[in-house]
This record gives sequence, structure tokens and C-alpha cells, in this order.
Amino acid sequence: MFRMKWGRAAVVGALLLIVGVLQGCAAVADAVYHPVCAGAASCSDTDLRAAVEVRDDVRIGPYGWEACVTDERHKLSGSRVAVEDARCSDEERTTHEKVSYNEAWLEYDVQGEPHSRWQREAILRWIKAQQGPLHITVYVHGWHHNADTDNSNPRSNAHKFALMMARQVDSLQRLALTDHLAPPRVLGIYVGWQGEKYVDPVRTVLSVDSRSKVADQIGHKGVLKADLLAIADAMRARGGAASRMTVYGHSFGGRMLTSTFGRELNAGKAQPLGAGTTIVTVNAAVSADCFDGVFGGARNNPVSSRPTWLNFTSEDDWATGWIYPVSVGLNLVDTCHPDATRKTIGHYRPYLNRSLDNVGCTDCDGAVDPKIAGKIAASEPRWFEKPQTLFLAFPRREGNKLHAEDARIRSVDFGYEPGQQADPPMRGVWNARSDKSVFDFGTGGLTGTHNGYVSTILMRLVTELQYPELGAVPRAGN
Repeated sequence: MFRMKWGRAAVVGALLLIVGVLQGCAAVADAVYHPVCAGAASCSDTDLRAAVEVRDDVRIGPYGWEACVTDERHKLSGSRVAVEDARCSDEERTTHEKVSYNEAWLEYDVQGEPHSRWQREAILRWIKAQQGPLHITVYVHGWHHNADTDNSNPRSNAHKFALMMARQVDSLQRLALTDHLAPPRVLGIYVGWQGEKYVDPVRTVLSVDSRSKVADQIGHKGVLKADLLAIADAMRARGGAASRMTVYGHSFGGRMLTSTFGRELNAGKAQPLGAGTTIVTVNAAVSADCFDGVFGGARNNPVSSRPTWLNFTSEDDWATGWIYPVSVGLNLVDTCHPDATRKTIGHYRPYLNRSLDNVGCTDCDGAVDPKIAGKIAASEPRWFEKPQTLFLAFPRREGNKLHAEDARIRSVDFGYEPGQQADPPMRGVWNARSDKSVFDFGTGGLTGTHNGYVSTILMRLVTELQYPELGAVPRAGN
């Protein structure tokens, strides 16, 4: 899908050579971090069952925002604030709600081949052993990351994934409790690849060239696509029509998903994984011209009862707003067309068709006016109407009970902005501009907002869009 740009700046090659000579060949291995049955030629049923782990060491705040882990197996180091954000304090162990889900891994090498074919087999066997509706959340990480949970950096995506899943489980439980229903079984799948190859800081920055091409290679190879299709098919076969699957791609992970499904997307197929599935890209490092078929002259953005491909980008994200265009200008990153705009899909105003930002906390310090709480708790937010301010209630959750009298209200401006396409609401592909207020897990610095993919607001929005009515989550035993 992406076209190769010729004549790469000679200075880039010279810098790489100089740095390589001065600092040696230190590199991050293209390796599997979660092997099934230790890489043996065959696996027992016990090995396959063990590959899908029950995570019950995660907690989330009573209002659905702050999340943390109690797991002490993995040593975390770095800034005190970063470690404390990830690890539950003694107080949080008592005040935060415990959540539970199942976790598995899919890892691919730089050629797009699976590091272990048993990872997919373990996931499919787990799905086939379940009864009742399922909710599968897949996350594809981006630049500088991989699937290494032994990495002590608490900002590593492999560690932050649990904090994302805490919000997913909490959103589903709140949705189910509102209608007195049983939530689905939840499976979180982390897709790992060699998002960083180098250790030294200079080559780490310059690796935007090679890592973008690896993301494209994995997407074009087709194995990832086949694996996701197999998982979606198994989910529908076992969990029924009420099951849902969401595939998130962050940064180069969003680029990878575009390389994987871009041809179908531009041809007007906004749900390439089939019924019950949604693809979400966050701060995607992919050029706007890769969506010409959707938003350009052809306008192949299909009419749909619900969006099934959603792209969210923060206007405050320097990585996709500034670093990416510079990289394209230096011929370090390929685009889909040789005469393309240098802007990413989330920063190209002619292709934006939604706005979601200005999150304010209206009643965070006291009880909510019952009249307001009752009004907004009566139905889901109307995400499809004209520009408006939505008031989202987050009642305090205590186990399997929601305390509506004690809630926090978040206000969200949702709709269109001047210069954006005024598409009819019922479209399959949303390209939404946001800001750092929506991304509630940044890291500070120039690219801090870029790494803020863990978001309570986005998780709630996507989850509610996936279930058109609360009754879509079947009652226990049905």
C-alpha cells in the first residue's frame, strides 16, 4: 500500500554509520517474549491453557478513572511518579475495585511471520472453550515498544496494557449493571513486534525509518490479518452475535492496521473483520493520503448504523503533528502516493469529520444534582446528533452496584468544527480530532500526549458505540 520514496538523505546513512562505529551494535532483539511451551515443536493442552493467563491483579478507581496493578512479579523502576502511577498504593488496594480478565499475546517478527504459531492456537482454544458472549480487545503497539514485560519501564506499553484493560472491563461492567445484565467474558490480546531495534538515543530517533517499514511489512504480509480474522470468526461461532471485538492500533500500530486493511477500507468496507468488530487507531502515524478512497474524491465512506473504524488524534500530539511530517520531508517515512501531503490522517483538516475534546470535570468534588444525574443516566450519550456538549456520568462503583447518588460528571464537546467535513452521522469511518484532555495517560514532554492511549473517555465511547442498546449484552444463561 505504501510507496517507497527514493533518494534518502545521505546524511541519515552517515549518522547511522558514525553512531554504529562509536557505540557498537547494541540492539533490541527481534525475539519472542511470551513463548508457548518454551518454543517446543509440540504443545500439550496444559501448555496451551497456561498461555491464556487470568489477570486478577488489576484495580480501577471507583469512578472508572485511575487504574493500577498489584502484581509484584515485574520490577518497575524510573521516576517515582511513573512507578506510583502504575503500582497500587496501600490505599488504592482498598479503595479501588478489583477487575479480572484473560490475557494472551501474539508476536510477529520483522518479516511479518509469527514468532510462535502456538500463541494463536492457544487463543483459539480458549475461545472455543467458552460459553456465552465474549468481548475481545486487541492492542497493537507502536514505535519504541515491544512485548517485553520484564522491561522495568512502567511506561512500557506492555505494562500499560493492563491499565487499558482495567478501563475496558470497568466500562463493560457499568454498561451491564445499568441494565442489570451479566457482562461478557473478556479477553485482552497484546500484539507485539520489534517496535524498537536500537538502544542508543541517536539511532533510536532515526529508527523512524526502519520501524515504519517493519510496521508496513507486517501489515502487508497478511499473517496478522489472517490471525485476527480467525479470532473474530471463532468469537462469533462460539460467543454468538452479542460478542464484540475491538482492535486498537497506537502510533505505528495504527499504521500497521492501515497497511493490513487499507485496501478494503478505501474500497468502502469499513468493517474488514466482519460483524461485531471495530478497529480503532489512536495517534496513528500514517499519512492522510492512505485514506483518499474514504475521504477523497471517491468518498467511499459507507453508510452505517454505527462506526466500525474510528481514528482519534490529539491536536497536541507533536509526534504525529510535527515529527512525522519532518520525517516524510526527509524521505524517512513512506506515503501511499508520491505527491501526498506530509500530514498524518489525524492532522489533515479536509479529512476530519468529527471533534471530541474539552473534557471538563463538572462535579468532581461533591454529589451530583439528582436532576442532572437522572437525566443523563436514562440512556446512553447520543453520539450521533449535531454538535453538542455531552454530560457523561461516572457513578461510584462498589462491586456489582452503582451508586448514582455519588457520581462524577465529565463534559465532552462532541460534533464538528469549521473546515471539517459535515458528514451525515451514520458513517462507517470516523476521523476525529481530539486534544490532550481526552488522553488521560500521557507521559509529559514533547511526545507525552502521543503515548496517552489509555483513555477512559475513549474506552467508554467505543464500548457504548459497540452495543447499540444495553440489551445487546445478554442475560446470564441466555
